[in-house]
Amino acid sequence: VGATMVSAPNDSYVVVRANAGPLTTGANAGHVEVTGANGAPTVRGLNAWTYSTVDAVTPAAGQFGTVVSIQGVALLANGSVPASVTLASYPAASIESYSAGLVVVRAGSAPLLQDSAAGEVVLHMNNGQTVTSTTQPWVQRVPGSVTSVQPAQGQAGTRVTVVGQNLLGYGTALASL
Repeated sequence: VGATMVSAPNDSYVVVRANAGPLTTGANAGHVEVTGANGAPTVRGLNAWTYSTVDAVTPAAGQFGTVVSIQGVALLANGSVPASVTLASYPAASIESYSAGLVVVRAGSAPLLQDSAAGEVVLHMNNGQTVTSTTQPWVQRVPGSVTSVQPAQGQAGTRVTVVGQNLLGYGTALASL
């Protein structure tokens, strides 16, 4: 991965900004090579830097409360904890767990009348770094709603009918009620 010079270098340190790198799994670890004005590599650090990538977002769509697994390489980007996560520009409701290879979040709410366009998944780290998924998008779905409950009162054994939209949360079965 190439880099762009950020500040004037000196003999003690060089500050650069990494250019776009690999988009999926693979050889994300690489050498750091500093090339002098004469064109020859002057310093080389073997496997000294790892490019962070998001390799999978599962599921790729959901509504408020959906548990989302974000898998990849070096997801913490040398930070110790994700400060926040956005899914298609909507903040995640919570960060359930995290490691360098897996971040699990719950999708936040979004006042939508239709599904969002597919958008980036962005992990914002506590050290100011961000890890962005451009090839593994998220679609925020219209939240489910209950329009009626009949009867509105009852006791043990009462048969109750719940009517609404997206009651299964875009799944295929009811997990609980």
